[in-house]
Amino acid sequence: MAVRVCKSVKNAIVVVILIVVILKLVTIKKFENLKGASNSLPKDYRSYYSRKKWISTVPSVRETNYNSIHLRENNHNLTELRETNHNLTELRETNHNSVELEHWAPDWYNTGNNSEDMEAMLIARRVNIQKRCNSLPGYTAPKREGVYKGEIWRSKRLSYCATYKAGYTFWKVFFLKEERNASLRPKYPSTKKKLVFTVTRNPWHRLVSCWHDRFTLKEPLRSGFMRRMCNNKTWPSLPPFREFIEHCVVALYKLKKPPNFHWMPTIDRCHLCGERKITYDYILSQENMDREAIHVLTTHAGYKSNLSEYFQQLHQQVLRPGEGSFSNNYQDYYKDISKEHMDILKDLYKYELILFNYPKTPFVDFAKS
Repeated sequence: MAVRVCKSVKNAIVVVILIVVILKLVTIKKFENLKGASNSLPKDYRSYYSRKKWISTVPSVRETNYNSIHLRENNHNLTELRETNHNLTELRETNHNSVELEHWAPDWYNTGNNSEDMEAMLIARRVNIQKRCNSLPGYTAPKREGVYKGEIWRSKRLSYCATYKAGYTFWKVFFLKEERNASLRPKYPSTKKKLVFTVTRNPWHRLVSCWHDRFTLKEPLRSGFMRRMCNNKTWPSLPPFREFIEHCVVALYKLKKPPNFHWMPTIDRCHLCGERKITYDYILSQENMDREAIHVLTTHAGYKSNLSEYFQQLHQQVLRPGEGSFSNNYQDYYKDISKEHMDILKDLYKYELILFNYPKTPFVDFAKS
């Protein structure tokens, strides 16, 4: 009987010892896993095991390191984001192609081909322009003298203020061929039994047309005309569009000289606003000129209704080689224009853009408008 009791006691002692050993091994293993959680973990971690204060700090150390890692990642991402935004800002300043395209639609876009719709659109345009004339902030109309005198062509039926690079050559040929005894000398318009009109053009497109016409098609780069137009600047070879803007348009602007009549705003050239403004019956848009001109001439000037085919033939006569090649991609010319020069162009045409409701930037999404 005594022998059995001794064996049971021995077995119980062995079991207890094994349990204690296992518990110690488990405890040691746990602290070894926590050893990397903090550099301040004591070397003799087993002696600290029973201290509740230290044990209670172990989870917070782990959380702190976890949060620290994420904070570093967030700071790194924030730094990259700032660098990205900085680079994007510089890119927008140097390359306007990265700017989000502005949606814009002209007033004629949704106008039908019937006479009633066209007439209503043209009258609404004239009324809106008159209203905007009365509310242009800070606008002072130039005197009708010098370069601001303008060119008024007159015939028995028509009186037209000519705007360069807005159908100028087309209307010149039209007057000489169709209007007998037409006078192309600069005169004040006579409204007596005459149809008084002018033509405007998107200034962003007009500048490209001016560069293309003067530099690539017509004028020698060292001619006297080019010197006067570009403040005595000459080029040994064809300059890019950005140099035309810098040395011609911007240079005259900075010197506070009047713009050359090839890019002078129509509001100044043809005196649409101000005390001595000219009262126009119709103001046509060059981008929709054929439709609008045919309606006006046949409805109000006594022309026959078969002008459409004649206009096409006339366009072919006055169109210079390669002149229409930039019509659908003129925005590409402004990609290399600096922000400073773009701001000057916007200031030069600020009243033009307001008066005729043109887009305030050359980067317009025409596909959606």
